[in-house]
Amino acid sequence: MKKVNFIVFLVCCMMTCNIIHAQQPNEEKYRPVYTDLLFVASSPQHHLLPMAFDTNFGVRLSKALSFFAHGELGCGLNYEESQKNYFAHVDLGGGIAYNLAAISGMEEDWLDGFEVRAMVAHTLGKSDWQYTLYEVGLQQSIVKNQLPVMGIGFRHYSSHSISMQNMNVIYVSVGFRL
Repeated sequence: MKKVNFIVFLVCCMMTCNIIHAQQPNEEKYRPVYTDLLFVASSPQHHLLPMAFDTNFGVRLSKALSFFAHGELGCGLNYEESQKNYFAHVDLGGGIAYNLAAISGMEEDWLDGFEVRAMVAHTLGKSDWQYTLYEVGLQQSIVKNQLPVMGIGFRHYSSHSISMQNMNVIYVSVGFRL
């Protein structure tokens, strides 16, 4: 029941963000609020391949700086035959994003649409795999702050489960910005 409530909450937040965006004038280049829906795949380590569906609800404070809340529903696929097939997890966290075009100060700079992002998240409830996630990455909106969105970066999983080790992985993400 908690998972259903969480999914309903995420859908309501996405609808709210889209309603707020629809009320903004179209001349604005940068949306004050946004929602990223991403699929994330990581490199395997310790016989585990982490994959996830991410949702980020962001608030842009300026053209350069934004903060976002992060929700993730994922699994770690275990490819050792003697153990469980997967480890499910749900995490929540938050982060900060900085648009690289603000460094040069030019609005039509080629860096526009590139964001450096940092995030921290932690697993909820009685997940199979308990950890704290630290992430640093680069994300690009192909058409400035529109869809699709692609990213690459580094994730550190600080494991709190006895049966799992800490992991350092490279990830790629593909998704949409609403």
